[in-house]
Amino acid sequence: MKRIRLIEEVSRITHLSGEANYTRIHLASSPDLIVCKTLSMCVDELPGFVRIHKKYAINPKFFQKAILVDNKTANVLVSDKVLPISRRRLKEVLADLWRINSLN
Repeated sequence: MKRIRLIEEVSRITHLSGEANYTRIHLASSPDLIVCKTLSMCVDELPGFVRIHKKYAINPKFFQKAILVDNKTANVLVSDKVLPISRRRLKEVLADLWRINSLN
């Protein structure tokens, strides 16, 4: 039953944060949920989510803007929360978010 409930709430998930072997699911207007799966497993099960950092993945529907800190680091604003983009993923994440936003 829990899995069905979670699938129905995918459109309300703003972002995911990994905490060792658990993932915290941040919802738009509800308390956070914690599942006993790694962040990688959750991202594989949730199509369209963009991995931005070792600890974070975002739902592009809630992406507001990218904030460049300097030429090698950036943050994203997702539902009024600032999340870091890893330096290694910076170009790929910005390209993915630009592509997704241009399709909408």
